[in-house]
Amino acid sequence: YVRDIFNKTKDSAITLHPHAKTFLLGSALAVGIANDSVRESSRDALEKIRDDVSTVLHYKKKKDVPRPEAPKPVTVTVSQPGIGEGDQSLEDVLQAAHDSWRKLPYPGLKGQMYSRPRGVEDWAICATDLRTGEYLVDFNCDRQQMVASANKIPIMIAYFHQVKEGKLQDDQEKTLEKMIRESHNPSTNNILALIGNGNSSRGALLANDILKSYGFPQTAIEAIPGGGRTLGNKSTAGELNTMLAWIYNPSLNPDEKKRFPYSQKMKRILGLDSLPGHSNRLTDGEDNCIPTDPSYMEHPVGAYVTIFDKTGYLKGANVNSAVIEAHFKTDKGDLTVPYALTLAVQDVQAKQDKVFGNGDLWGGIKSKQMRQDSQIIFWRLYKKYTEEDYACGYHNGVHPHEF
Repeated sequence: YVRDIFNKTKDSAITLHPHAKTFLLGSALAVGIANDSVRESSRDALEKIRDDVSTVLHYKKKKDVPRPEAPKPVTVTVSQPGIGEGDQSLEDVLQAAHDSWRKLPYPGLKGQMYSRPRGVEDWAICATDLRTGEYLVDFNCDRQQMVASANKIPIMIAYFHQVKEGKLQDDQEKTLEKMIRESHNPSTNNILALIGNGNSSRGALLANDILKSYGFPQTAIEAIPGGGRTLGNKSTAGELNTMLAWIYNPSLNPDEKKRFPYSQKMKRILGLDSLPGHSNRLTDGEDNCIPTDPSYMEHPVGAYVTIFDKTGYLKGANVNSAVIEAHFKTDKGDLTVPYALTLAVQDVQAKQDKVFGNGDLWGGIKSKQMRQDSQIIFWRLYKKYTEEDYACGYHNGVHPHEF
């Protein structure tokens, strides 16, 4: 009976929700356990479900869909890659995605979002196609908020600025790697102490001045206190996107005199794999359907991503800021589309000496929402550049919030 349902839905191009499959399987197994005559059919149903949903990245494309001519590279002269008018249709999809996570109405992503009884959340979602300079998403890109360890990006920028000025030696690469890829707080304070001539708090003040000289007035750096709970490390999603864009490709900054020194060294560090326990909120996790292995260029999906990023988390703030290289296979050849993306959420009631509710549970839920947002933005770019329809096996052929 279960096998017959699967075959009929498949023939009719109907996709069953995984929960429906679980219910049917459970029913079949219950009957099978009680009746020897149908136990073999129950086993067959189990194997069919296993084969249908166990592959996380199983993609299918519609055939005979013409691909567009690959866009020609353009010279981008966007001084602030993080701030601009977003794509309204994409923003609507993201808004609907966030609506689905909440049971109560709230004012929306472009403002404060009431999502739980104990507090108010502020979201910032900022994305820019660095190939064309097109602003993809602008939800509160210019609002200053807590970014936790994501502010280790501007600390690294300040360090290399001092190296360029001849005030520091370029001999802290391992410490910088530990600061960025392990998010190691003592290493961060050590770098700030070097900038501040032995005093990390003085180094933070000097780093703020350096960042302002590059055009980032809303980035505020502070030394990390014992326990790591720093509510004073703040920035905007737009400024973080711009910093990463200028690290990734210095020519995106039209002011040659204000281009970051040692950008290739910083890019290499941001591209290193994180240690276990420091997963990103963009592609890591069981709910991910963005290909990250280059072998997928030869797969029917013909795409994968390379990530240069920094995460940040404390109980009350969760952040991921990145430049993501999306690699697409087209009829005109392989195409690389870099885009800057910052996803940030904070609890506006967070206190230095107090945590409301279960902060780690909250952080995990926010990370899932971020991965959802990341997937929506990636697949929008995939469709834009390949004009291919896709189906994700993990999500049972229907990607969440299909557009």
